[in-house]
Amino acid sequence: MPSVIVITGGASGIGKTTAEILAKQFPNKTIIITSRSQHSLDEAKATIGQNAEGYQLELTDPASVAAFAQTISSKIETNTWTVAAFIHNAGMIGNFEKSKAGIEKTFHANHLGVFQLNSLIFPALLKSAKVEPCRIIVVSSELHDPVVAKTVHMPFPTFRDPEELTFQNSPDGKGYAVGVAYASSKLCNVLFTYELVKRLPRDSGITVNAFTPGWIPGTGLARNTGVIARSVDSILSPFFSRKLQRSCASLASIATDVQWKDVNGKYLEMGVDKKSSDLSYDAALQTRLWQFSENLIAKF
Repeated sequence: MPSVIVITGGASGIGKTTAEILAKQFPNKTIIITSRSQHSLDEAKATIGQNAEGYQLELTDPASVAAFAQTISSKIETNTWTVAAFIHNAGMIGNFEKSKAGIEKTFHANHLGVFQLNSLIFPALLKSAKVEPCRIIVVSSELHDPVVAKTVHMPFPTFRDPEELTFQNSPDGKGYAVGVAYASSKLCNVLFTYELVKRLPRDSGITVNAFTPGWIPGTGLARNTGVIARSVDSILSPFFSRKLQRSCASLASIATDVQWKDVNGKYLEMGVDKKSSDLSYDAALQTRLWQFSENLIAKF
């Protein structure tokens, strides 16, 4: 049965570079990438290799998430695929805007879409993991940690109630800050990872870890920000190409190398098990975010 590795947001930046590494290392595995744009998928597949397949996915559109989840699940249920690794990489940072569901887009794309997708495919992943162990990797950011963010003079998460992040009661986005929204969504990634680990069935064959690539300009995250931010991102990106390669090689290793097969519930950077933010270990907040997210997607 063919084995696949799924990388959301695999048509650009970290996702694409990781896909290129994996496609070369594992020519017998199919590398599944997603993007909002079919054109981007077609271009990416041409450079990744013949073992790449592309699917459209818009994480802020519940219908798109449901359609992609159905595709993945049906492939598993019909014994067409097993999933060796599922890398939740797609994300965004941008000015205030709401999704079709009326939820602030950064929170929706970076957390809620991931949560919905995982919820829909998880039963199929459990079946797949009985044949081939599966590694779920959630790409976060070091900016989720106020200690790190303050050292580089960047915004950091300040919320205590997940409802604050949706801006459902704020049509004009009053109080919205781009950097805070992004950092908060990345904290949600770590909280989600730790809560999902707690909910894994015994001997499921699935491991779940969070991963931070470090700060790397030019990955496409800044596409929805202002002109100045996009310009700075573009200017700096050539100077970080080596770091991008190292970080993506580390992500590819975590997804496939035997040394990581039993590692579970960790926050990883460049092959190192690191401490995440103090708030990320708040068990009550982990559970509250999960339950809040469940209630939100139940309305989709």
